[in-house]
Amino acid sequence: MPHISQEIQISKETWSEAKRLIKSGIIKKLSAAKQNIDIDIEIAAGIYIYAVEEFGKLLLLKESQTVDRKYIIKYRDGFRSIDYKFNKAFDYLQNDGYGRCIILNDDGAFTPDAFSWRSFTIGLVAQTEARLGIFYVDFTKSENDNYEIMKIPTVDRNKLNEAINKLEEVINKFEL
Repeated sequence: MPHISQEIQISKETWSEAKRLIKSGIIKKLSAAKQNIDIDIEIAAGIYIYAVEEFGKLLLLKESQTVDRKYIIKYRDGFRSIDYKFNKAFDYLQNDGYGRCIILNDDGAFTPDAFSWRSFTIGLVAQTEARLGIFYVDFTKSENDNYEIMKIPTVDRNKLNEAINKLEEVINKFEL
């Protein structure tokens, strides 16, 4: 497996183009998720999850610092880390009043308006690996140490629709 750098340096042009491509990609993913809700809600939710992950990547790029006119990108444990990108996106969405973007079902006990997504199960978008499992079959270890097929979390159609619409609102207002 090749070595992945902890950080990379990119030009302002590359940084600007990457942000533009990511934002454009998020808009496309949200459109595709909307179009798929009535066809296959789990696939729509999976596409939405990818849009949220990309939003975390966009936030990481926007916050990057410059040294000698090069942008320093936290790469291995940031840009390439699923957990890092989701944490960044969830924090931003909750802190900016868009907590509805991180709820796709009623499985949790609290809402993000009253409690942090980090402290409580709130019917998160996430269980992200399980949700991304919509696109492939994987196994998970059960409590009795047996392996079972990973189950896809439930998705509430109305909550997914609301999440898509709210994230669209965020992206449309988001300045690069």
